[in-house]
Amino acid sequence: MKKLLKNILSLEIMVVLMLLMAFSCAVATFIENDYGTLGAKSVVYGQTWFETIMVILTLGVTANIIWFKMYKIKKFFIFMIHISFIFILIGAGLTRYLG
Repeated sequence: MKKLLKNILSLEIMVVLMLLMAFSCAVATFIENDYGTLGAKSVVYGQTWFETIMVILTLGVTANIIWFKMYKIKKFFIFMIHISFIFILIGAGLTRYLG
């Protein structure tokens, strides 16, 4: 189980998921331009796979902060970039369910 978790939260998988999320957001932008907000929500943003990508990315970034000890003073700016990304993903999740 621990090995599976490490494989899912690896840097390579995180890069692939980040690219997939960026591509799907780009596609959703074009869909929203042609079919409106509800069209983009029903095709991309409202899907379970999009939510799963967001959750795995949040867990992966959190795990990488811990594994690479980014919370130390020496890596402060790298830590700030990663923690900002976590706040963005948490904000997106809150907006999805409460907004």
